[in-house]
Amino acid sequence: MGAGAVGQALAKMFARKGIEVAIASTRAPKALAPLAKAIGTTVIPSSLNEAIKADIILLAVPFWAHGEVANTAKDWRGKIIIDVT
Repeated sequence: MGAGAVGQALAKMFARKGIEVAIASTRAPKALAPLAKAIGTTVIPSSLNEAIKADIILLAVPFWAHGEVANTAKDWRGKIIIDVT
């Protein structure tokens, strides 16, 4: 989660290895589509609601946004969250 500098850098790293990854932010997937396409074909624009369904989440959002992201899901049990910030 996060489409800023850190989120983009992580997406590029995965794309270089051909690993499919979703990129999500508070912006709609349509707004993220050009960015995802520019990064690589394995990068899929996603909504926050879809992204939180993943088993592994890389959290690349500003510290002040953690609360908003946390409130997106009712239950975080069973997920691996890596806070890269």
